[in-house]
Amino acid sequence: MKNGMIRAGLAAFAFTVCIAVVPACFAPPAAAQEKNASLVGTIKGVIKDESNKPMEGAIISIKPDAGGAEVTTKSDASGKYSQGGLAPGIYTVTFTFNGEMIYIGKTEVVGGHVKGIDVSLSDPDVQLFRARAKAYAAEMKTANTLTAHFNAGKAALLQAQELRKQELHSPADQKESFQSKIAPIATQAITEFQKALELVGAVDEDRRSIYGLVGDAYETMGKYDDEAQALQKAAEINPPAAGYYNNLGNALAKAGKIEEAKAAYQKSAELDPANAAQAYRNFGAVLYNVGNLQNPGIVDMLKKATELDPNNAQGWFLLGAALAANMQTKQEADKIVFILLPGTVEAYQKCIELDPNGPLAQMAREGLEGLKAMGAGVDTKVTVPKTKH
Repeated sequence: MKNGMIRAGLAAFAFTVCIAVVPACFAPPAAAQEKNASLVGTIKGVIKDESNKPMEGAIISIKPDAGGAEVTTKSDASGKYSQGGLAPGIYTVTFTFNGEMIYIGKTEVVGGHVKGIDVSLSDPDVQLFRARAKAYAAEMKTANTLTAHFNAGKAALLQAQELRKQELHSPADQKESFQSKIAPIATQAITEFQKALELVGAVDEDRRSIYGLVGDAYETMGKYDDEAQALQKAAEINPPAAGYYNNLGNALAKAGKIEEAKAAYQKSAELDPANAAQAYRNFGAVLYNVGNLQNPGIVDMLKKATELDPNNAQGWFLLGAALAANMQTKQEADKIVFILLPGTVEAYQKCIELDPNGPLAQMAREGLEGLKAMGAGVDTKVTVPKTKH
């Protein structure tokens, strides 16, 4: 790259300004023309290809860094270009040929001077610039395509999720109709997300997010095994993510894989001790919903949940329900006697105390009544502490 300054040979000379009326159609005096010429400058040069042959038709864009209009010119048959009438200042000069940006240079224009910027495609600096420009253009194209697939997938997913909400609140005889609508839309979302995964490269957090969305799409179709597989990939990307392990536990539980769900919840708790209580409660809620509170270890997990978050009514209700589900029995003559595990009544009572008017409190009361009806010797009277004002 050759940057040179060629003096235009313009001389600055003094003259006396006379007060006179000059008709608008007349040209200004010669002295005035020369003075104006001394206030502007020119950028010129020549453009050649790798074989040192002139490049005709290259576009040269010249823009002042301080702001202002961009001007453009073209190289002629001899590869030369010239742009005059430029005010003093720093300019960015961009060279483009057949739609490819081949170089960007900077130069300072000084009034009454000519600045030369020559470009040769054989110049190592120009070759490096072109290689970087091509790589950047390819990267931007990939990024734009990735964004398009991601946005298309997200739009389809949101549509599927909205239909899923409607399905959950619809009569049983309409659910199949909703699924027939959800399936193609959710499948479209998954296809778009998979295309995005092909383009996202090795950016771990981006891949994690997309896998999570794939899982969400499978969830709308009730394909919990597929949801779990996607969330497993999301959770295991380094560094492992507690939130995704928690969601993995939810998916595995819905798929009926209770022990695997338990392991996922425990992993979530280990990775994020501050939210471990939520992970333990989620496992309890899942088992409660499927009627499997006799699962080994559930009581211990729910005890941990109440220890870590003693003011959460759900934790105490689930603990009470789990203790009740694991009560012991013994045979006395021709009578079966129920033996409550320690803390059963207290757990239900604590739930009622924390949220006396909530739905869980009502369920806790029903639980106590049920135990009493079984002859477990339960006092269902609950005393709620008075609120201090």
